[in-house]
Amino acid sequence: MSKGTGQKPKLDRVSDDRRGMLKRKRKRNLLLPSALIVVLLISISLVATFIKNFSKNDAPVDDADLHFMGNKEALKLNKNGQPTFQSSQALQEVTLKKPAQDFTISEILAKHVTAYGGWKNLNRVESIRLSGEITREGSSSPIVILKKRTNKIRATITVPSPWDNNLFIQSIRGYDGNQGWMSTRVAGTMDHERSLLKENQETELYVESGVTNLLIKLQQDNALMELENIQPFQQQECWKIKASFKNKSKEFMLYISTKSFALLGYDITHSDKTSTRVIYDNFISQSGVVIPRKLTTINEATGQTSFIAQNIDVGIGIHREYF
Repeated sequence: MSKGTGQKPKLDRVSDDRRGMLKRKRKRNLLLPSALIVVLLISISLVATFIKNFSKNDAPVDDADLHFMGNKEALKLNKNGQPTFQSSQALQEVTLKKPAQDFTISEILAKHVTAYGGWKNLNRVESIRLSGEITREGSSSPIVILKKRTNKIRATITVPSPWDNNLFIQSIRGYDGNQGWMSTRVAGTMDHERSLLKENQETELYVESGVTNLLIKLQQDNALMELENIQPFQQQECWKIKASFKNKSKEFMLYISTKSFALLGYDITHSDKTSTRVIYDNFISQSGVVIPRKLTTINEATGQTSFIAQNIDVGIGIHREYF
């Protein structure tokens, strides 16, 4: 509308050059998202207060209107959490050609990469968007997780405002590849000022950041790895691999299945000697790569939290400002 008149401008009086400029401006605006994962380890104590009387069908889901680019292959699920289309079988069991104890870390890594789709498919993935529910102590809330190469992640959880029934509050955590941060805002508004996360919280975001899993990430980030032993994990025989960085401020124990070469979970020991365990389950194959749909986190301070993805999109356009 024209300023001060309340009437729409008459475009027929605008020059051809001016009209072309307006069209280009409008086209650019259409490409911008209308709104700004843990990853799942968000401010659980705050969220638990908000979601007691929460109806998930009433909440707006943040980051749901992203402009899709490239390969847009989404996993749609029915009410029972099952795929509504036939997806390829993930993580086939293999027959080892030699005893598990005779494998080296290099051999395990090579087989693991192959099991997850191979380098060709893994290197094609630039971004992943997972939307679903996060549950703690019987209360659930919607969450959107955005992951982008290299080592970037943003998790947004939406809960009803305790002050206004017409508003929703969003708790956001992100890792930009170097630092972890958190922010809280009213749904549909711009981010409030970001504050830096504590070291333990930042580590828990780092391990879930990017588009590859922790084992591949640690290999690419030149972590020191040592094959410890073979032991059961989640009722499966697993190789236990110890990984750390030169400063040894944190230590990882990864559990790789001797049957499928899948990463079934890991333990983190933080610099303050507290620990976090993450368990992966319900693997699916999408766009040629393997992705776990279910993630359970057990933390000494926050208890147990579970996430299950209801929709997965591979290869979406995400503005770097999100992180």
